[in-house]
Order: sequence, then structure tokens, then C-alpha cells
Amino acid sequence: MTDPVGQKVQIEMERYVEQNPELSNLPDVEDLESEHKRSGAEFKAATAALTKAQRALDAAKKKVASASKAQAKALDAAQSKPSARADQIKADADKKVDEASLAEDTAQNALDDARQTLDAAKVERDTWRGKYAFIEKERWYERLRNLRDSLTDDLDFVLIGQSTVQNPSVAQLLKKGYFNPDAPGKGGFDELFMTTMAHHGFDQGAEWEPGGVDSMHFELAEVVDRLWQPEDAKLKK
Repeated sequence: MTDPVGQKVQIEMERYVEQNPELSNLPDVEDLESEHKRSGAEFKAATAALTKAQRALDAAKKKVASASKAQAKALDAAQSKPSARADQIKADADKKVDEASLAEDTAQNALDDARQTLDAAKVERDTWRGKYAFIEKERWYERLRNLRDSLTDDLDFVLIGQSTVQNPSVAQLLKKGYFNPDAPGKGGFDELFMTTMAHHGFDQGAEWEPGGVDSMHFELAEVVDRLWQPEDAKLKK
């Protein structure tokens, strides 16, 4: 009974992928959301790391400048008034310049690495951001896939359904439909009753917007149309 329905769902899935070829390269919704979040967080962390590395390099350059100034001063002193003490001061200054220069080189390498990491993180983020743009289409495709699987593998879904009127079994839908009026002449919720309600200005819930459909209720449309909207109340003040 359900094989033809499952086949129709499969055909619709294939048609949907053909119209949206990007779906063939997408993971499921859960992984798509996870990777989108992860890549965004890694890009943010890489941006912060680059800022930190740039500050470290700036600080290292200042130390090199300060050490170089001290070195030049020590050199002048050693040349103008040669002495063992002046030579020692100059040697210490030279050592500090070497250490500061090494620290600057290390900071520069760290900055270069941080830039490469950020570039890679940006590519990763942009890739997943592009895929994430199709998440709603992926949601719909997964619904079709779950429906197909349920029709072929889940007998409870096909024959039993859930114990709520919102989720009847497929068998019930095929045999009775979702909502069926009473047979004429029984004096219940039949075609005559619904027609009479419509003639008196009542709107049947079966015709309401998707998400609010309620085939067991009516609403007096005339009264609803006369209700003040918030903007109407403001105008009458």
C-alpha cells in the first residue's frame, strides 16, 4: 500500500536535488549547524590571536629600539673614554640588542603564522557560511528522506500513527482522510451544517492559513473583520 507513496517521495527527492544541486555536497542539518558554528568560532579565535601577535611584535620592536639607543650610547662612551667598565657596558648593551632582535624575529614569525591561520580560518568560515545558506532546503530534503524511510521501514508510522489527532497513521489518511464530515441525514457535522454556517458568515477552520488549520472549528468572519487593529486604536485617539 505504501510502496507507491514511497516511490513518489523518492521521485520528489530526486527532483528536488536536481533543482538544488548544492544539496548533494551538504551534510545533514545537525552537522551543518555544528560546522557553521565551529568555523565561526575558530575564525573569531584566529582574529583575536592575530591581534595579540601584532601587539607582541609592536612591543618587541619597541624593545629593539630602546636597546639600540642604549647600545649607541654605550658605544660613544667606550670610544670617548675607553675603559674596562665602558667596554663591559658596551658588551651588555650589544647582548641586549641581540636578545631584543631575536625576540622581534620570534614575534614576527608568530605574526606570520597567525596571519596564515586566520586566512585558513576565513576560508573555512566562508565555505561553511555558504553551505549554511542552504540549510532550509536541507531541512526540507531531510523531511522528505525521513518520510520515505518511515513509509518503507516504520510500520507504526504507516499503520498505527500517534495517539493524537494531529498525527494519524498513513493508513488512516489513505482510508478515511484527515477529516470527514458526517453522512447526510445524521444531523451531525455534515455538509448541510457547514454550508449553513458559511451562509451565516462563519469561516471554517479548514480554510485557515497553514499552521493554524483547525477543521473542527468555525469563526464568525464578520466579527473578526470589525475588530480594531492596534493601528486603528491609535488613529482614534
